[in-house]
Amino acid sequence: MKTLYFDIFSGISGDMALSALISLGVDEKEISEILSKLTDIKIDLSVEKIDRHSISANLLKIKTTDDSKRYRNLNDIKNILEDSDLKNEVINNSIKTFDILAVAEASIHNMSVDKVHFHEIGAIDSIIDIVGVSYALDTLNINKVLSSKPVLGHGTVKTEHGILPLPAPATLRILNKIDVKRIDVEGELTTPTGAAILKANVQEFKNSFDGTIIKEVYSTGNLSFKEIPNLLRTILLESGSHNNKLYTDKIYQISTNIDDMTGEALGFLLDRLLSVGAYDVTYSQSTGKKNRPTHIINIILPFNLKDIIIKTIFKYSTTAGIRISEVDRVVMNREFKIIDLFGNNINVKILKYGDIEKVSPEWDDCVSVSKIIDMTPIEVYYKAIGIINNQ
Repeated sequence: MKTLYFDIFSGISGDMALSALISLGVDEKEISEILSKLTDIKIDLSVEKIDRHSISANLLKIKTTDDSKRYRNLNDIKNILEDSDLKNEVINNSIKTFDILAVAEASIHNMSVDKVHFHEIGAIDSIIDIVGVSYALDTLNINKVLSSKPVLGHGTVKTEHGILPLPAPATLRILNKIDVKRIDVEGELTTPTGAAILKANVQEFKNSFDGTIIKEVYSTGNLSFKEIPNLLRTILLESGSHNNKLYTDKIYQISTNIDDMTGEALGFLLDRLLSVGAYDVTYSQSTGKKNRPTHIINIILPFNLKDIIIKTIFKYSTTAGIRISEVDRVVMNREFKIIDLFGNNINVKILKYGDIEKVSPEWDDCVSVSKIIDMTPIEVYYKAIGIINNQ
């Protein structure tokens, strides 16, 4: 089981998070090619070593052609992602992060999320940071993300909305209900994008962690502070890989009964819950009050998304109450491999628990390959299993 720990000493930004993940072993050229294809803009990422208070740190350098559409709204970005050939996990995590940013901005500016139209999430650098981090987390096969408290500075920052106080209003709104630490340093330590990445991915904010340290890296941003080094320390840990320990994490399980919604509305609710980050949503049929046919909705979700999931349920369903419980989840350790089938790539998930091992080709890949070669999706599926078992 792989755990990623953000040890936040002086803040976090999107480029610092991406630089850290690249430094942990993700190929920046591969991310550059993926982002260039996604945006139709030539993007070249590289990591440069610089000194911060006598500590060697990695600075992300971004070279792009001019972005002719700097202003995009949330739907523009969702369309770009959903039309891409990125893995569903990467698409969903990226959309979840952009949703968090958009909801914060909409609340601050008193407008609907659909009408939020601002440069912070539309700018190419935010797309690079958010999609790049989502892709890197998936590539590194991270099972759990933990973090220390976000750190905030003071002062003001110049934006396209004018001069704003620090922490920026969007940053503060995103970190609502999360323990933070404000220090006496003038400057923007945690950016809205950095805060959104934390909110979307961190299961728990705490100072403790355990496991075998695989690697630690220091990343930095373009700002430099006199009082403290502008550093983010990121630690990769592994546990349970050589024994039969349970690979567990704590999650919330939410359920509610609904007897007065149409099938179309229930389908829309399910899509919304998954888009904001629910791990899984299932419907089962039963009989409820007054002998009415009833749908029981069960949702499992990470700790950090409880508030947004509750809000989504109340906004898009007719229910007036929900049940919440904290449960332990046992998951198999998972890895991904890419196999070649007649010149076509298929992602295969490898699940392990002690001496138990299972393989599961990605069904969407099997469907895509079946359209290219003269085989059905199920034939492609079993052919992929045969290839991985013989390796």
